[in-house]
Amino acid sequence: METECECENEALLEDSKNQEKAENTGQKTGFRWKEIALFLVVLCMQCGTAISESFMFPFFPIEADKRQLTQTHIGLVFSAYEVGRFLTSPIAGSLVAKVTPRAMLILAGILSSTACIALGLIDYVENKHVFLTLTVIGRFVAGSGISMVCVAGTSLLLKATTFQTGTIVSGIEGVIGGGYILGPAVGVAIYQVGGYSVCFYAFGGFMAAVTFLQVLTLPDTEDNSKKEKHFFHLMKIPGIALMFTHYFVVTFGISARYVTFPVFLLHSLDSNTTTIALIMGLSPLIYMAFCPLAGFLMNKGIVYSGIIVGWILQGFVSLLFGPSPLLNFVFHHNQSLLLSAVCWGMFQVLSTVIYLAPFQVALNCAQAAGYEKDSIHTYGMVAGMVNSAQGLGSIVGPIAGGAVVESIGFPWAMSVIAFLYFGMALLFSIFLLYTKHRKIPLKPP
Repeated sequence: METECECENEALLEDSKNQEKAENTGQKTGFRWKEIALFLVVLCMQCGTAISESFMFPFFPIEADKRQLTQTHIGLVFSAYEVGRFLTSPIAGSLVAKVTPRAMLILAGILSSTACIALGLIDYVENKHVFLTLTVIGRFVAGSGISMVCVAGTSLLLKATTFQTGTIVSGIEGVIGGGYILGPAVGVAIYQVGGYSVCFYAFGGFMAAVTFLQVLTLPDTEDNSKKEKHFFHLMKIPGIALMFTHYFVVTFGISARYVTFPVFLLHSLDSNTTTIALIMGLSPLIYMAFCPLAGFLMNKGIVYSGIIVGWILQGFVSLLFGPSPLLNFVFHHNQSLLLSAVCWGMFQVLSTVIYLAPFQVALNCAQAAGYEKDSIHTYGMVAGMVNSAQGLGSIVGPIAGGAVVESIGFPWAMSVIAFLYFGMALLFSIFLLYTKHRKIPLKPP
C-alpha cells in the first residue's frame, strides 16, 4: 500500500499536470465558468442516460405480464442493455480519439433518444414475439449509446478541463446515482398519467434536447497521439487485466445483491413492499452522497490502500449481511432486518471507493506501459475497459447470483461473495508485492 509520501507526490503531480494544461490552453486563474459549464453539460447527458435506462424498471414487468411474457423474457430485455454496453465500450474506447469526443457524444445522444422513442412505438406491435424481439434490439442500442456517452464524456472532461481525475469520475458516478433515483420515480408518475408509450416519448425527447444542447456547447477537441493501440494490447498489461477483473467482480456482486436481496427481505425477514422499496430506493442516494468523498480521497492519491481496505470491509459486511451461517456462534441463527439494512447502506458507501479509485490506477498503469499522457486515446481506452467490465459483471451477476441463492440460500451465497472479496484484497496485495519486487512501475515517470 502507498506511503503518505507517495500519496502526496501523486496528488502534487496531478496538480502540476492540471496547472500546465491550464497554461497550455490559455486559461487564467479564477472562476473557470467555461469549464464548469462544460462539466455540467456532460454530467447532464450522463444523468439522462441513467434515467433513460432505469425509468422502465417499475412498470415494464407489468406490461410484459399483460403480453404473457415470462420472467426469462423480462430478464432478456434488461440484460440486452448490458450486452450492448459490454460489446460497444471497447470499440468506443478505440475510436473516440479518431472521431473526437464531441462527435461521439452527439452520435450517442441521437442513438439513445431514437432508441427510447422507438421503444415507445413498439407498444403498438400486437404479436408478443415481435414485441419482445424489437424491445431487445432497442435496449441493445440504448446500451450501446450509454457506453459511448460514458467513454466520450469521461475522455472529453479529462482532456479539455483542468479538473482532477477524482473530481471528474466522482461527478459522473454521482449524477448517474441521481439518475437511478429520478428514473423510476418520474417514470412511474408519467406512466400513471400518460401510459406506457408516453414515458418513452418523454424521455426520448429529453435526450434529444440534451443532445441539441451538446451540439451548441461541446468543443472540438483533437488528439495529438502518435501511437494508437488496440483494446487487446491494453488488456495485455497486468495492471489493466487486474482492473478489468476488479470492475467485473465489483459489478457482479452489486448486481447479484440487487436481484436476490429483495426476495430475501420478502420471504426470510417478512418485510412488506414499502420497506423493501425504501431500503432499495435509498441505495443510489447514499452512493451519490459519498461519491464526492471518494473523489477527494482519489485526488489525494489514496488509491491502492483504499481499494484493499474497501475489499476487506466489503467482505466482512457480506458475512454480516445474511448473516452468514459461519457466524451462528454469534447470531445463533437469528436474522435481523435492521442489520441487513445497515449492511446494505454500508455496501453503498464502500462501493464508492472501490468503484472510483481503480480508474486512476488503470490510467497510471496504461501510461506506465507506454500509453501517452493526457491523451484522448488513453482516456478512451481506459474508460472503454472499465465500462466493458461493468457491463459483463451486470450480465453475469443476476444470472449467477440467482442460481447460487436458489441452490444454497441467500446467507451462504453472501458468504461465498465475501470470500471472493477477501480473495480480491489478497490478489491486489500480491500484485503490489510482485511489482515492487520486480521493480515494475505502476505510475508514469
